[in-house]
Amino acid sequence: MDTFDQSDKRDFFRRQRRNLIGVSIVTAFYEAADLKFPEINLLGNRIEIDNPEIVTTAITITFIYFLWRYYTACKEVEGISRFLGACHNWAVERSRAYVTRAHVNPNHHKYQSAEVIQGGKVELVFRLRLNNDVGPAPNVTVRERFWVYQIISFVPTSLNTSHFTEYVLPYLVALIAGAELLGIGAIDQLTNLF
Repeated sequence: MDTFDQSDKRDFFRRQRRNLIGVSIVTAFYEAADLKFPEINLLGNRIEIDNPEIVTTAITITFIYFLWRYYTACKEVEGISRFLGACHNWAVERSRAYVTRAHVNPNHHKYQSAEVIQGGKVELVFRLRLNNDVGPAPNVTVRERFWVYQIISFVPTSLNTSHFTEYVLPYLVALIAGAELLGIGAIDQLTNLF
């Protein structure tokens, strides 16, 4: 039995997104700045750290924990599926506009509209509706153009919806933090680009 309702799942997801972004930024900054903590002031008491690598280990464990929590929360709200669905819907609408431009011409009143009758990941099949509904309606298959639309759909979906910032961006920030933890120096490479 699922004890969370949709609003609880969304709240839980938002908290996990915030936590992952926060710990990823702290992790990336800690690693990129090569910070060392020889001592910590805890409630007015100075605590010396004999093994500073333990701080990196604690940050790494915290980072992995929050990454896992975000992954499970994102899976529960079907976040990546929503983003990919929005990308797919954009590609379908662009394909419909293409078929409409190519076959439903205001000067040529043979067809009045194009409807998707079969959709998939590889191709779309549209049925052209005749104005006079006499005779069989032809089908139009869109394959290559649909693939192109699916590939570029990432950009307009990212810019025009919140799906990218809600579901994908935290993974990208975590990827940069993970690269820093692995010693790849992603932030140095990014700053050298500018």
